[in-house]
Amino acid sequence: MNPFEESQRNSHRLCAFEKAVQTGRCHCVHAQRFLISEREGIACLSHPAHQRCLQLFNHLQDKSRFILQRRLSDQTPLSMGQRLRFSLGGLLALHKLLTQTDEPLPDVNALLDQANSQYGELVNWPFDALIRSISQFKARKKHR
Repeated sequence: MNPFEESQRNSHRLCAFEKAVQTGRCHCVHAQRFLISEREGIACLSHPAHQRCLQLFNHLQDKSRFILQRRLSDQTPLSMGQRLRFSLGGLLALHKLLTQTDEPLPDVNALLDQANSQYGELVNWPFDALIRSISQFKARKKHR
């Protein structure tokens, strides 16, 4: 199968942390960039990794509702800034909790493997600490 066909086959599995990966502050071994017209997207090449990331993404989104000032009944799509805040902010917070350092974020898949080995099931992860860090997260510094 050529790379184009593989990209087409996996394009329906958009990376859950697409916005975070697009910033260049993290990467994933399962990520594959694709272009549709002028839009760059990121597809996930691994179904199991995609499912795990989606579960974490949805859990972070649900736990971040008060930070994002959203009601449970609010079905409007999240802005890019909101998605970036809890996805990249959540990954950076998880990395800091696991390593106790501010080193650059490693591969997302490896980070989730490390979190699974340390905390076990997703429901046992320290979401209170993650949400506190997400609430303080700024996507970029303000320039003057």
